[in-house]
Formats: sequence, structure tokens, C-alpha cells
Amino acid sequence: MEKKTLQTAKGRIVYWTSGPDQSGGDKDTGIRIVFLPGLSADRRLFEKQTEYFSKSWNCLVWDPPAHGESRPFSLSFTMDDLVSYLRQILEKEGGGPCVLAGQSFGGYVAQAFMSRYKSLVRGFISIDSAPLDRKYYSAAELWLLKHTYRLYMCFPWKLLVKSGSFSCAETEYGRKLMKTMMLSYGKKEYCRLAARGYRLLADALSMKHDIPACPVLLISGKKDRQITNIYNRRWAAGAGKSVHWIEGAGHNSNADRPEEINRLIETFLNEITSPDGIQENGGQEYRIRRLAENDIPQMRELFRSTVLCVNSRDYTGEECEDWASCGDSTEHWKRLMEENDFFAAIDSGGNIVGFSSMNTKGHLHSLFVHKDRQGKGVGARLLAEAERMAMEYRAGKITAEVSITARPFFERHGYKAVKEQKATANRMYLTNYVMERSAGQEYCLSRLTDFKRNIQDR
Repeated sequence: MEKKTLQTAKGRIVYWTSGPDQSGGDKDTGIRIVFLPGLSADRRLFEKQTEYFSKSWNCLVWDPPAHGESRPFSLSFTMDDLVSYLRQILEKEGGGPCVLAGQSFGGYVAQAFMSRYKSLVRGFISIDSAPLDRKYYSAAELWLLKHTYRLYMCFPWKLLVKSGSFSCAETEYGRKLMKTMMLSYGKKEYCRLAARGYRLLADALSMKHDIPACPVLLISGKKDRQITNIYNRRWAAGAGKSVHWIEGAGHNSNADRPEEINRLIETFLNEITSPDGIQENGGQEYRIRRLAENDIPQMRELFRSTVLCVNSRDYTGEECEDWASCGDSTEHWKRLMEENDFFAAIDSGGNIVGFSSMNTKGHLHSLFVHKDRQGKGVGARLLAEAERMAMEYRAGKITAEVSITARPFFERHGYKAVKEQKATANRMYLTNYVMERSAGQEYCLSRLTDFKRNIQDR
């Protein structure tokens, strides 16, 4: 990769770029993958990713300010400064859309960037990071984030290095890499840098971030000893996403299991760049509201057109007609609304563009998206609301009877098919699947204790 620099008023930032034009690859999609290392880590954290992806994708990785070769650098920078520096680097490289891949603290920087420059980000890959959203954090945790310097300084340097390398990685390679990066600092420099990073995070969490909807890939090491894996579970439940848990990997999962991480990232990138791949709402905001009996005519029409136009990919015309006829009866809809809480996604024009439901037992009866709004993020928004309601109802798991057409969507969101069956439509029996997933109740009750125990939360 080619080494480059950006000079700022607070110091020089060093970064590296590579891509098809430099490496002979042929996958020049115009999208740049930007790798953002975590706190106290530098570009070497992503060496297994840049080595792999720079052969066929446009790549950029930096040593963040005050990290690696981007030293000396004044520690007076803010989160807004980091976002601005990254924007300047991207402009210097010609601009264009990007996919941000942030590990731990780098994930926070990515989300702050997305909040300011919505139109530039085509996708977000969170690796062992957590949401930049105040609602996930307690007041005690925010207080601790602001007072880490003295805590870190209490520990002997050798113990800090050992704790850092062992708490962040599970493999010999991962631990050796983390140790090498940590030893590039002296104790005071390291403690000041870590304290500055945590303070930036606490300050950033106190502000509201308007993070746009875009394709998201959540990755977390299954053996991550940091508190971020707790936040990942909440994040996934709240955003209607699923976490890819990496077996045998710690907090730096991309260093512990690079081949698996690279495979996940590559699949994600291919979906984003494919004409039929992941598409989100393209900037369209959908609000959620509860449905009432006077909404039945719109629900009935949406249901019928979706079944006839979308599900016809996987069912015969006769099967779709029979299925669609189930919605003809107004009394049938009234009975369903008595047994389930129905809600809809409403666009800026006040139109119902999709609807779903949840009951107190955790059963998701319906999820239908308008035929013209397929692949726009409506389904994900509805599913997130259904899962939020299931959590409020304290359901242990969420169940749904899912069509052949909808099964891949539910699988992407962490649901597993437990049974294939023939279900009655009106007169005919149609193939569908009983699918389920945890409702996300396994929250840790000792978050503050865990936070204190881990002195190396990057």
C-alpha cells in the first residue's frame, strides 16, 4: 500500500491507500473500504484485511491521530476533529462513496462520521464495537469513561501490557500483535491516549447523533472479554440486526480469525455492490404507528398486492390467489387485531408501506412490505419494532411462520428455521417455515462490575 500524509494544525496523520488501480485488481466499484483501528491500535490491526482486500478493492487505513506513525500529535483533538480529518483524507483521495469498517473505538468514529456525512457512506462494518447512542449506557459507565487515567496509572506497565494483549485476543498472533502495538508507547503516553479516547467517547455519547440507515454488518468475538459484547446484543435487538459471533475470537476478532472476518466482509461488500443486493431506505424515514380497524382497507390491499406480486417468485399463481383471498374478510382482520398488536411503517406522505404484528407470547403473525418498497429497509424497521415489543412483553423467544420468499430475510436477522410445514391458506396447503430466535433477554445485570474488571476496554 502507498504511504501518504495529511498535515493538520495539531500534527501529521499518516495513512495508506491501495486499490485495483495500484494492485492490478479488477473490482473497481468506485467504493472505498476505510479501515479504522481501535484505541491504542494502529494500521497493523487490519494488516490481514488490507493484505486481502487491497488486491481487488480500493482500500484506505490510517494510523489515527496520536497512534502509530501519526505521532507526535496533540491530544487536544475531539471526536469532531477525527471526523473532519477523515473527511479531508477522503477528499484528498478523490472523494466518492465508502464503506467504513471500524474496530472498537474505530466503530464510534465511523458512526460519528456517518452522522455528519450521510450521503458518503454505503455501508458500516462494526467489528467488536458498540452503538454511539446514549440509551445503551448507564450514568456510572459514562462517569468511569471520564476518569480512567488515574485508574490506568495505578497498574504497573508490564501488567497493563499483559492484560491488554490477553483481554483483546485469544490467539498467539492476535496477542503478539496487540503487545507489539502497545509497546510502541511508553506508560504515560499510553495512559494519556487511552484516557483521551474514553473521554471523547463519553463526550460523544452526551450528544445526539443522527445516524442514517444503511447496510450494517455487526461482528463480535464470542470470547470478547470486553463489555462491548453486551452492548452488541442490545444493539442487535434494538436495531433489528443480527450479530455474527466469531468462535474462538476475542475483542480483536479480525486479528484472531482473519479468514472468517474477511469472508463476512467480502460477502457484505458483494451484496452492497450487487444490483440486487442489500438496499436500505435511501434516506427515506419511516415512522411507526399502531393500526386500528379503519386501517383495514389499506392493509388488505397491501397484503393482496404483495402476495400476488412478490410471493409469486416462490409459489404458483393458484397458490398466491388462494393465499391472497385470506385477506378478503374484514371480520378476519378484526379478529387478528384483537389477538395481536398491529403496527405499520408510514412514509412521509402518510402512506402505509408495510405492516407487522406481535403478541404477548412473542409470536410475530404478519410482516408484509408494499411491493414497490421491497429492499428499502421497511422490513428491517418493522422487524426491529416487533422485536422491541417482544422484549417489552418479556417473551423468551420470538416465533413466526415464514414463507419461502421471506425466509432469507429472517435468516439475515438471526432467525433459524426449526420446521418446514404445510400450512392452510384458504383452500390450499402452502409450504412455509416455523422460525424463531431469542428475544434478547439475556442482558448482563452486572455491567458496572464487568466494566471495572476490564481495564482494557478499547
